[in-house]
Amino acid sequence: MTRSTGSAGSIRSAAGLRAPLYHRIYLILRHQILDGAFSDGDLLPGEQDLAASFDVSRITARRALDELAAEGLAQRAQGKGTFVRAPQPMPAVEA
Repeated sequence: MTRSTGSAGSIRSAAGLRAPLYHRIYLILRHQILDGAFSDGDLLPGEQDLAASFDVSRITARRALDELAAEGLAQRAQGKGTFVRAPQPMPAVEA
């Protein structure tokens, strides 16, 4: 299955969004992970691929992937890439 990550035109002109570019990329990838476009263990596009797809710097792409990792939706492995981690279900709250 081919996955579309987006385009520079759509990310830069997203209706009224004032969030930084890295955060917009993060939101797109997060949405794709939560919607099942990527499965647990799938390799996400690399920094260079994301930078080219969204016409941003590699540092911007790196920040988006770091944000996914910080949220627990991805695991970064130096020299190997960034892999999807399945979202963990929220624990039940007892009243």
